[in-house]
Amino acid sequence: MTKDLEIHIIEIPKIYRLSKKEQKEELIKWIYFFENPENNKVWGYMKKEEPEEIKEAREKLRAISEDEKMQRIVELRQKVL
Repeated sequence: MTKDLEIHIIEIPKIYRLSKKEQKEELIKWIYFFENPENNKVWGYMKKEEPEEIKEAREKLRAISEDEKMQRIVELRQKVL
């Protein structure tokens, strides 16, 4: 799309059926995050440190989750959609 935006459409069950060679490691990290943002065990399993981008996304998700005003905005937006 642009140099600042990249979009991937992923069918999560299919990504797990790919061989390790076919899987894109960066994408797999985000899939683990989307499946369960609070799961820290994944990084131990992968024997790697959690990427900085995912740490940042997790912190922002927590901040939004704790902010009642933001929760209300999200609820209203979902109703509109």
